[in-house]
Amino acid sequence: MKICVPVISVFVVAAALAVPQGSKAQCGPSSVSGAYALKLVGASVPSGGYCLDSITFNSFSAVHDNITGFVGSPNTPSTFADVGLLVSNGAGKLLVTQSSSVDGQITRFYTFTGSYTVNANCTGSLTLFTGTIGIPINYDFVIVAGGTQLLLVGTDQGLSVTGTAVHQ
Repeated sequence: MKICVPVISVFVVAAALAVPQGSKAQCGPSSVSGAYALKLVGASVPSGGYCLDSITFNSFSAVHDNITGFVGSPNTPSTFADVGLLVSNGAGKLLVTQSSSVDGQITRFYTFTGSYTVNANCTGSLTLFTGTIGIPINYDFVIVAGGTQLLLVGTDQGLSVTGTAVHQ
């Protein structure tokens, strides 16, 4: 038995498969709302600065509330792991309380304040500010699993960090 398929049908099917389909999800600031368990891991990249927790500084003049000291040297990368609680008000404001291990040095329960924006395609960015000196730490993120998870990547020069936040 011979089966004939019109050429136009094959072309239309192939074209439909080749065209990327955008996300139909519509997100906004309220898509990130409530408490999320947060995990971040990474390293500072040697850049002539010093590492304090997961932040690269260019001098020892910077001081962070509740962090006991500098880790690393100007030419040595520092590795770190952070866990904490990220709480969003659903309208662009954040509060993060976390504990860190930086090259094995432990700092517990320090707080960041911050803000975030969310794009309609469920991507976004956030900025956290450290203590009273307000040094910004920046991340991009993607909202996944209907807002129950965030996938994060640090966007500051000199840091290589990724993380996940899971809604509580």
